[in-house]
Amino acid sequence: MNKSKHPRKYDCVLSGTLHAGTTPREVLWSVLKERTVSSGILRIIDVDNKFEGELGICQGTFVVGACMKGGKQSGYNALKTLLAVRNGSYKYTNYVDALPPHLDNFERIRLTTLISIWPNLPLSAEVLSNRNSLNRMRGITTAEAVVVKNSEASVIDRNVMDQLQAWDDRHMNLRAAAFWSTFVAVSCLAALLGMAG
Repeated sequence: MNKSKHPRKYDCVLSGTLHAGTTPREVLWSVLKERTVSSGILRIIDVDNKFEGELGICQGTFVVGACMKGGKQSGYNALKTLLAVRNGSYKYTNYVDALPPHLDNFERIRLTTLISIWPNLPLSAEVLSNRNSLNRMRGITTAEAVVVKNSEASVIDRNVMDQLQAWDDRHMNLRAAAFWSTFVAVSCLAALLGMAG
């Protein structure tokens, strides 16, 4: 993965190839790390199916639009197609001006959301919009709770919660060992100081 230290107007910030070891998910992680780019264009080329397209990225945090070359697809459908590419190349370019309208054509979607659910993108973009889970939960009524329970948004929230719980379970023994090691060390030190004093 090639990387420029100080992006200038229309400079390539990242570029590389998509293959078994580098998926669109890894590319999105790399884009997320480039916080110095306020507006960027991520071009993805699929060498197997012979198509290319672009994603509009705002503040290094949100995807705000997508379009296939030749206008074959645009919006969220183009985003899903481009993030399904497994064999091709990508290029992330700094774009100093406001993004062109064809790359600013849907509600903001967080890169972190796309990264966490890739490759299982939902059918519609509404689930991925810039509304966080806490705001959704605060505004819900009892009647809506039944509907939301089975919605795609709640599936994503449950998946994130399951991932956090799995991480917590994996690291519980390590945290317990660190706690008890510290406790034993402090107890021994206190005992030694008590004998010496």
